[in-house]
Amino acid sequence: MKILFIMPLDYSVYPFQIGALSAFLKKHKHKTDYLELILGREFNQDDALLVARKIESFQPHLIGFSSYEMSFEWIKDIAGFIKAEYNLPIIVGGYHATLVPEEVINHSSIDMVCRGEGEYALLELLEGMEQDRETVAIKNIWFKRNGKIIRNGMRPLIEDLDRLPFLDRNSFNYQEQLNRYGPKRYLGMMGSRGCPFNCSYCSNHAFRMLYPNKERYFRWRSVDHVLNEIEECRREFLFGGISFEDDIFTGIGGWLEEFCEKYPKRFALPFRCNARPETATFERMTMLKEAGCESVSFGIESGDERIRKEVLRRDISNSQIREAFRNAKRAGLKVRSYSMVGLPHETRSSLLRTILLNFKVAPHEVQTTVFYPFQGTSLGKLCYEKNWVDWERKKEAKIYANDSILNLPTISRREIQIAKWINSATALRSGNLKIAKAGIGLIISRLKTVLRRKKVGGWKENDSYKVEKKRLMLMKSTNKFSEFNVQKFTKPINYSSSDFRLKEVLDLIGTGKKVLDIGCYDGTVTKLIKDKGNDVTGLEISDEAIVLAKVKDLQIIKADLSQEFPVPDNAFDVVFAGEVIEHIFDTDGFLQEISRVLKNNGHLVLTTPNLATFGRRLLLLFGKNPLIENSIRDKNSSGHIRYFTKGSLSELLCSNGFKIDKLVSNVVNFNLSGTLRSRLLAKLFPTLGSILILKASKRF
Repeated sequence: MKILFIMPLDYSVYPFQIGALSAFLKKHKHKTDYLELILGREFNQDDALLVARKIESFQPHLIGFSSYEMSFEWIKDIAGFIKAEYNLPIIVGGYHATLVPEEVINHSSIDMVCRGEGEYALLELLEGMEQDRETVAIKNIWFKRNGKIIRNGMRPLIEDLDRLPFLDRNSFNYQEQLNRYGPKRYLGMMGSRGCPFNCSYCSNHAFRMLYPNKERYFRWRSVDHVLNEIEECRREFLFGGISFEDDIFTGIGGWLEEFCEKYPKRFALPFRCNARPETATFERMTMLKEAGCESVSFGIESGDERIRKEVLRRDISNSQIREAFRNAKRAGLKVRSYSMVGLPHETRSSLLRTILLNFKVAPHEVQTTVFYPFQGTSLGKLCYEKNWVDWERKKEAKIYANDSILNLPTISRREIQIAKWINSATALRSGNLKIAKAGIGLIISRLKTVLRRKKVGGWKENDSYKVEKKRLMLMKSTNKFSEFNVQKFTKPINYSSSDFRLKEVLDLIGTGKKVLDIGCYDGTVTKLIKDKGNDVTGLEISDEAIVLAKVKDLQIIKADLSQEFPVPDNAFDVVFAGEVIEHIFDTDGFLQEISRVLKNNGHLVLTTPNLATFGRRLLLLFGKNPLIENSIRDKNSSGHIRYFTKGSLSELLCSNGFKIDKLVSNVVNFNLSGTLRSRLLAKLFPTLGSILILKASKRF
């Protein structure tokens, strides 16, 4: 069976939870795939195209979402699209589904909810689907059946984590994730599951109470199992350090001692980790440093002891926090602090105490987030009971780092935002200038955005080519996405001013013809040919491009253009080869195949870059290379094998039974960027134009 995991996010990150599920299911012979959707405010037509492409290429039997509370609005929209267009079964797991299952299961497009650990529950579900048997009695999963909700109980926690396979990273373009860390490239690792503490704002205390073996909620893999996973990753990926993402790396003394003894014997890679301040003795910090640790992170959360102890349920004193920072620094470690602002019952005095405590301990980095009231947690429940939640801001919130969704009676929203930035700036005391650089960069970025909008009259006018290309592919002919208003997300292109080449091609092909579009890629031009009243078939080798083309309701055949075309003889009135021939090694064989599939007196419409453009002639005159194909590894290479002049192309066509009836060009460019160009000169002297566009008749 095949399951497609989808994760909507506002920034790219490796999903440990999906990596674990994918590895487990693959171990049991099921197939998995993953789609990371980086979204804006809402799921739109461009995003729908990405989902459709993945579904049609992978053909899953089940769709799985991992949910956070702030991503659930996205998930509802995506699930609605998938259900309307593909009617696939949909299961949602993760934090939000576990904490608030009733809200999730009651959405019309969601069929199942997975609560808690999903490995064995998903395995049982897929095996039941594969064997076509009733699967509604699976622990950890809630089902909808005949208008009713079946709420199954919880299975015990997986106690022996060494039984589980290493995380699946190969399905997630993981090297690209590593490269985002910069030159060092930190490998993300987790050696544990759960947390032994009971903080009111965290989901761990709520999760723990769900399980029959709740006393085993905090579990560790063996040290050797963790080190073996690092070893496996070292064989497959390039990285220069390890980032342990466990909530508390220093939580179990015996495990930590064993790790610090074994790790440096196998690896010379620096690592970083998280620790609770009360566990940060000088001896432990020294042990970490000697094992290769370079930095440790502590949660201060609030500088007000009353808030920390009574509201957050973190029984740690300010003196313990100061001692932890001293011990880490004495051991030679860099230190990061985690703080929150915008907490229930917080006052201006509380905010000031948080800033002052961070200033006193002088972390090298300060991560300050704005408190978010997760449903299902003790502190989240309080916020909803007190009606402090602003529902409009909650709906808009996709990340809780910068703004509060609460209307607190003790501090204002603006005070929370100011406190966040001042607290983060306390890292300057340690000599870390990153925060200053980040602040300056943010200001410059905002100024550029404002200036850009003023210059071009709106953000949409300055969208990237990539976005514009996707919009073009979804123009008014697209009817696959019935749930969405295409006009809202697309705008027509004025071909007479922006792409003369396409206008010439459509004119040369004409109407009422049976057309073969060779190398049609995503079907953008194919669809336009069809809209002119032609019966068109496309040939394409790329699976992803075929999916994009089929979304437009086109007839596409997979074909290797270096082989015989998979279409019958004498079948087409027109063959269109749009900038394909320059990529073909055997051009004679290519043209002979075109001749074979064309009817007698049929026509070839062909476009190809011109070797003898005005600009290239000037470059050659001054001793400059007029081509960019110095090497196939050159990032600027277009992959062209050869270029043609009008004369060489005519000779090639003639030798293969074609006669050029008409030759035109698009524009004559006077500079490399194409901003200085002449359409008139292209009409008068087509052999100087950038693209040769011709129509040739089949002679024999």
